[in-house]
Amino acid sequence: VILILVGFLVRTNRRFKRVASENQKLLLAVEQSPVSIVITDLNGRIEYANHAFVEITGYQLNEVIGKNPRILQSGKVDQSLYEEMWSTLKKGEKWRGEMINRRKNGQEYIELCLINPVKLINGRITHYLGIKQDITERKKTEEQIKQFAIYDPLTGLPNRRKL
Repeated sequence: VILILVGFLVRTNRRFKRVASENQKLLLAVEQSPVSIVITDLNGRIEYANHAFVEITGYQLNEVIGKNPRILQSGKVDQSLYEEMWSTLKKGEKWRGEMINRRKNGQEYIELCLINPVKLINGRITHYLGIKQDITERKKTEEQIKQFAIYDPLTGLPNRRKL
């Protein structure tokens, strides 16, 4: 009986170490991710945000934990987008879109957002997971390319395409 118990404890200890190692790896990956990762409760209150969120928004964790991500709103996104987002999420579906947000210092930035409901095995939604990437520079570059396609870069006059 003692040998069986010792064998069980050894296997359990190995399993515990493996799970702890996996959890540590996951935590480091999330914390060091180059994209912003935010977890909210069902009411949209922030429970977790990673280091990239702090770098992108300028807010410290103690300033956002318990707050709604609407503190980032610039006022330049139509309310219908938020209504559509919440409708989609409450149905248990993922939502993807772009938002114009504002950093703590007031500077605006554009984010590509992917928000996913976090569900238990029985399908009940417990949280929302937001993965967001600052795409401000990409959007500026796209706009410049469009501008060059229609206007002469030297004179600023419309080119043949525009006409």
